[in-house]
Amino acid sequence: MLGSKIREHLKKTHRTQEFLCALLDISPSTVTAMLNGERKITAEEYFKICGGLGVPLDAFKPHAEPSPTEVTQ
Repeated sequence: MLGSKIREHLKKTHRTQEFLCALLDISPSTVTAMLNGERKITAEEYFKICGGLGVPLDAFKPHAEPSPTEVTQ
């Protein structure tokens, strides 16, 4: 889920996976695995990604659905 959100952001901002490779200094196959959810993104990598993309740390946070008791009528 995190990887797919980062992938969406890359697409919207016209950046490539190669940009992440250079930013993180890791191989293309590792970046692909991260974006496909096949490899976890470390905290250090996440901080570098957010910094390199110029987004706040909560930019890729999943948006929770409100519970039925929180919905106002």
